[in-house]
Amino acid sequence: MTVRAGFAAMAFASVWTSALAGALAGDLAAQDPAAFAAAVADYRAGKHEAAFTAFQAQFAAAGDAAGDALRWNLALAALRLQRSGDAEAAVAPWLAGSDDARRADGEFVLGMAGAQRGELAAAAAQLPDAEPLAWAMAIRAMEQAAGAFVRAAAARGGWPEAERNAARTRARVEELKRLRDAAREQAAKKESAPKPLPPAPQPKPDQDDDPLGLVTEPLPVDALPALARRIAQRDQKKVAVRREQQQKTLRAGERGG
Repeated sequence: MTVRAGFAAMAFASVWTSALAGALAGDLAAQDPAAFAAAVADYRAGKHEAAFTAFQAQFAAAGDAAGDALRWNLALAALRLQRSGDAEAAVAPWLAGSDDARRADGEFVLGMAGAQRGELAAAAAQLPDAEPLAWAMAIRAMEQAAGAFVRAAAARGGWPEAERNAARTRARVEELKRLRDAAREQAAKKESAPKPLPPAPQPKPDQDDDPLGLVTEPLPVDALPALARRIAQRDQKKVAVRREQQQKTLRAGERGG
């Protein structure tokens, strides 16, 4: 299942790279510096699964003392793996705090996670056995993502990346609505299309079609003469019946004349 990520690629390139660049310099007191550096190296090498596992282990060990750099990088690795819930959990404290910069970053992560959920739901909605509410879930998740990006930009007093992502998610909402409407129209056409008529019942074979009870298995050689006699007797009987019917017809005509 493929998830669209046009706006996500922009965000990763311009925002998260700066976070990674400064990650090695701060918040290392509560972590293993060597392990943290190795996780960052794995991430930069495209080993996102390994990086996520390492960041998650350090996050669990640090608990509430986990620093901003660890939270940032854990959220980033989680998003790369489409683990939206883990990304949101990593930055949850920022959303409840009074620090505008942190809250903006937290909202940005929420926007990315919501967009991923929306795309997954949209892909599921287009499956043949889709859930009835799949389109509603996709649109709602994308609307929530757009709202998070708007809040992220507002918290910073203007954030071009967040503003662009907000515009892109809003446009995606409208696109999803068009796809939903097209799917509904197609479903309605299928429902209203005339159903094929059931096959006509096949006529029962005439009782005389197989009066001898023939079978498909090969007959033994010694049974062929008996079979020939039975066929001849049947034909003679048919001829006799026809002659009798013809004679009755002639007699009836003579009486009528």
